[in-house]
Formats: sequence, structure tokens, C-alpha cells
Amino acid sequence: MKKILALVLALALVLASFAVAFAEANGKITINNATENQKYTLYKVFDATVKSDRAEGGDGINYTSDWFTTSNDYFTIDAAGNISATDAATKTDGTLSDDAIAWLKSQISHFELISEKTADSTHVVEWTGLEDGYYFASSTVGTLVTVTSITPNVTVQDKNTGIIIEKVEDEPTNDFEDTVHYTVTITLTPGSKNVVFHDTLTSGLDLQGTAPTVSIDSENYTLTKFADEDDNSKDDITITFTQAYLDGLDVNTNVTIEYDAKVNANAVVNEHNDAYVKYGENNDLESEHKTVYESTFKFKVNKIDGSNNGAALNGAKFVLSTDGTLGDLTETLTDAQKAKLLKFDASGNQTQAATATNYILEANNSVTFNGLDGDAAGTTYYMYEVKAPDGYNKLTAPITVKITPVFDTTDTTKVNSYTVSYKTPGAANFTDCTQTAINVEHEFDVENNQGTTLPSTGGIGTTIFYIVGGLLVIGAAVILVARRKSHD
Repeated sequence: MKKILALVLALALVLASFAVAFAEANGKITINNATENQKYTLYKVFDATVKSDRAEGGDGINYTSDWFTTSNDYFTIDAAGNISATDAATKTDGTLSDDAIAWLKSQISHFELISEKTADSTHVVEWTGLEDGYYFASSTVGTLVTVTSITPNVTVQDKNTGIIIEKVEDEPTNDFEDTVHYTVTITLTPGSKNVVFHDTLTSGLDLQGTAPTVSIDSENYTLTKFADEDDNSKDDITITFTQAYLDGLDVNTNVTIEYDAKVNANAVVNEHNDAYVKYGENNDLESEHKTVYESTFKFKVNKIDGSNNGAALNGAKFVLSTDGTLGDLTETLTDAQKAKLLKFDASGNQTQAATATNYILEANNSVTFNGLDGDAAGTTYYMYEVKAPDGYNKLTAPITVKITPVFDTTDTTKVNSYTVSYKTPGAANFTDCTQTAINVEHEFDVENNQGTTLPSTGGIGTTIFYIVGGLLVIGAAVILVARRKSHD
């Protein structure tokens, strides 16, 4: 008897449920913090009779049942019909064990239905005029309620945490065409209703494959949608859990959903992926949104004349590598050199396509390298000039460029700003671009100097030819005038 009394004193059942015994026939149960528009259902599990002078928290309650006739691992019934709890039904803190909770939930069809109530804007649900008994309540929210008293008027707090969702990615920054792996974990609670998972990817991310990997059998859910949407307000992934599966949950259950997305040429800093769950009686409850961010970076180089007031130059050509030891490179690249270079399309977007063959970008006044990785420690690139503008000297070594994002301390995948630093050949230190905001172009200038005329070995020059030519012209004119006079 003391064991079942302990359970009544501090009983926490799943399904947003509780059990309680009343010492009088005018008992009242009040649930505070109830979720608006969700249904709360009260059942009586066992009948009870209570000793008239029973002290609160003491002995003096007898439990009987018309439906419970055979002892099990959690409750026993003797020949006289008296019900008691077993050791297996009780945790060390006196609350009901998870296994006992699961068994009680499986027997809910035997319980006496008292009534179903819908919570309103007061967030209070109340039952009055209750007979002595051991009671169980559930809600469509599927969360936990803890009972701490068995006085005739019981008030409990609905610990409405709702369905919990978490989301992680394997890497928050990437190059164009890198693949990002996402893992979503949904904690489903017993009693959950109408659970639908939603996930929206921004346009810089392309779903890979035809379906996600879900940790439960496929008959327990319907993959309603798995397709890229250009509209960032629409779902890319929608999964609906079957109610039969939800009704069969006895304890909190984690379901994982995994899928891949590729970073495409539309990606910018803080592309994001927003996941959440809707659930409840009317599918109008919503979990916390979990957003993870994916970023890729770019920088722009302006090619200028180092001695002519910074005039813009055309015709310089560059390649980009993560290896700074490639030496002097020209437009004629070997296969070994190409293997260490990044490939770009004509617009300066990095590509990893096996069929891509373009490594060289030409600077018509400027050139932009787009779709680059960056991490908190700084990702380093080396920009080699393979051809200088006509009449200008080629750089003697690569320009070192470092991309360093600064991540948010709360949303740890979100980039708040980033720095592009560069070091030209011969410079002792890096120089930071003046731009750090994520929505402006990070750019810097690179100078080329004109080549000087080399000295010659000497010669008669051209002056003598000008003089002789002039004398011949004058002589011819004199002869012509003389001839005309002789004719006259």
C-alpha cells in the first residue's frame, strides 16, 4: 500500500499525463499552463476508498478495479481485489518507472473516460466533482505533467515543452559545389498528434538524391515533398508521421532525418536551412525553429598601374591555388600544376566539375574569385599572375590572400562578418581590406609597373638618314627650277 501511495504522491506519466487519488467525492483537478486549443482528457484508472481520518500523505487508501484482474510486473491484485504497486513500478525517487508508464498507456482503453476539455486563452483546464480514485490525464500536446499532491483539490503544471527538434551540419563554410550533410533529430512524445516536419533551404543549396534517410521504418511516415524550391518561403522537405505510429509511442522517442545538399553558384554568406515541426490537435502548434547557416566567400582584385595615378589595367591573367610553392607560372600550365589549381567558370565562380578545364581568369580592370571556403582560423589562397598587361612587368611571386569569418557566439554557424587580408610580393605583413560586412564586396588593388626600355649597343642612328634625305629633296627642287628657267 505504501508503494502505490508513493506513486500517487509524485507520479509523472507520458502523454502529458498524471495519476492521482482523491480522498473525497468532491475532488477537483486543475491543470495550469495548458496549451490553448489543445485537448486534455481525464480518465479514472482505479476506484478508491479512503479512510475518513486519513492524514495527508499517510496510509488509508484502498484501490480496486473492475477491469484489472491479473497481476503483472507493475501492479498486483490479491484474492480480495486489493491493488498494490511492485518494486518494478517505482523509481528510486518514488515516481513511476518508464516501463510502468508504458504499460499503463497500453491499457488506456480499459480506463473510465471522465471527459475531454479544450484549453482556452486562460490556459487553465479544470475537472470538478470527481469521485475517489486513481486518475490519468493525457493531452494532444504529448508533454509531461507532474503531480505533487493528492489533496482533494489538485493543481498541476503542464510542463509543456512540446516536441523538441535539433539540427546540425557537418561544416558551416564551403566552396561552391561542396556537399553539406545535415542531421535533424526530432524528439517525439507519447500522445503527439498530427506531427509534420518542415524544412526550407535557401536558393544557394540544392538537395541531393531523391529522399532523406529516416531512422524509422518507411510505413511510419509519408515523404510528402523532397524537391528544391526557388521560393524561399516554401518547404523543400515535408514529412508527415502516421498517427498510428504516434499512438504507439510509450516513451519519448528520437527520430533522425539525414540528407545532403550541394552549395551552388547562387550561394552567398549565410545561406540557411530552417527546420521545424508542426503538431497538435489542429496541427497549429509549432516547435522552435532550428536554423543552420552555410557560407561561401569571394574577393575582388583591381588591377592598376603602379606609376600612373592608379589607372586601371586590362589584360592581366591569374590563377588561384591553396599551394604557395608552385613557383613561376605561365599561361601554359602542366597537368601537375593544374592539379593544384582551382577551376573557375567565365564569371569567376569556382567549379569542381570534372569536365571543367578553365583555370585562368583575365582581369579586365578587375577580377573576382567567387565560391571560396573560409574558416575561423583563416583559409589561405595564393593568387599567381601568369600574364601581366602588355608593357608591364609580371609579379615575381604569388599574392597571399586569407579569408577569415567571424561566427556568432549564439548561432555558431552564422557569420557576422569576415575579413579578406592580402600580402603582395615583398610585403612584410598582411593588409586587411576595409570591408568586413557580409553584404559588401571585399576588394583590394594590385599594382603592375611598366617595363623600362633596355639600353642598346650603339650605331649610326637615324639622324644621318634624315639629313641626307632632306638634302636630296632640296637638290631636286633646285634642279627643277633651273630647268624651267632654261626653257623660258
